[in-house]
Amino acid sequence: MFKNSKNKDEAWKLLDFLFTKEQRAKFTQGEGFLPVNKEEAKMDYYVNNADLAAFTALLPDARFAPVIPGWEEIAQITSDAMQKIYLGGDPEAGLKDAAAKANAVLKK
Repeated sequence: MFKNSKNKDEAWKLLDFLFTKEQRAKFTQGEGFLPVNKEEAKMDYYVNNADLAAFTALLPDARFAPVIPGWEEIAQITSDAMQKIYLGGDPEAGLKDAAAKANAVLKK
């Protein structure tokens, strides 16, 4: 909230309401997002849906993409290398090539 915002008390009440467990879950589920916290991940909506449960189970190990210069290019290099490997390319050669390209991006 901005320092000079009017109606701060009312704005805080709205934010408190929007971020209650029930309202946050309605938004998350309505938008088709994965749960935003462990408490929400335990809700029947996620536990009883095999497709969502598979992704929800991965969340404890999930990490944000690095915020570094060149990340988008490195992500594309990695994706391209994995695609070649999935299509029958040599894994060791593909990953060595991708590592060399990624290192070149990092040195820019």
